[in-house]
Amino acid sequence: MGNYYRAGYFGESSVSDIDVCVNIPNFRCEVCGQHEIVNYYNYPQFDAKSVLNEDLVSKLGPRIGKRSSDGEIFEIAMQLRRVFKVPVTAGTIFGPTRLRVTSRPKADFYVLVQHAGLFCRRSAVQKLLADGLKIEFVESPASGKWASEAGYVELVVPVIAHQKLPSGVTFCGDCFRHTSKVSFPTVLIQPGEAELQIPFFKTIEDGIIIFHKWFIETAKRLSLTGFVDGKTILSIDCAQLDCIRQVKSQ
Repeated sequence: MGNYYRAGYFGESSVSDIDVCVNIPNFRCEVCGQHEIVNYYNYPQFDAKSVLNEDLVSKLGPRIGKRSSDGEIFEIAMQLRRVFKVPVTAGTIFGPTRLRVTSRPKADFYVLVQHAGLFCRRSAVQKLLADGLKIEFVESPASGKWASEAGYVELVVPVIAHQKLPSGVTFCGDCFRHTSKVSFPTVLIQPGEAELQIPFFKTIEDGIIIFHKWFIETAKRLSLTGFVDGKTILSIDCAQLDCIRQVKSQ
């Protein structure tokens, strides 16, 4: 068994619907030609509206008010990238995601489809913090009959790690998207010192949430629920730091 897991499918959930604050619409990259959303970086701790004026915000999702060109959306993404100093591309989400909780919660942890957000019940976060783990989170606005009992907060997942890309797949340093049209196995490139100090993080290439084995073991020791081997968490391989990645420099 390896030292890392990737998030799997958290299908059995009390969450029936979501609504994001702001997200970057799709755009075609002038450099690599990619025109699809391939990953979902999410930054619940950052407010895009604090950086952009009203006119620029109206060009963003989830409810786009003004049409714009590919170049305009790319420039907005670049502006947010420069200010917040994080990867930003088509599909990137800013601000806390709103949840609709319509059934009794069955687990402490929940990951949105396509790794677009990591949520945890407040009681579970308090146990992790008391155990000494360094975790950042934001309040998650929620509605629905069971919202109060669920008490979900959204965890901040840094986008800092790298993964090995299969032969023929490249990563564009301009738009921050890979070129593959099909899914591929997650092979984590051996994390550096920064990643070793935090319990979970995302990869830049595919936006996949990765958990340290010691974090999963800690959660289970504290009797926190939601992580199921082979289902909600999947063991992954790890490549060495000198692994050659096909990355196009910006």
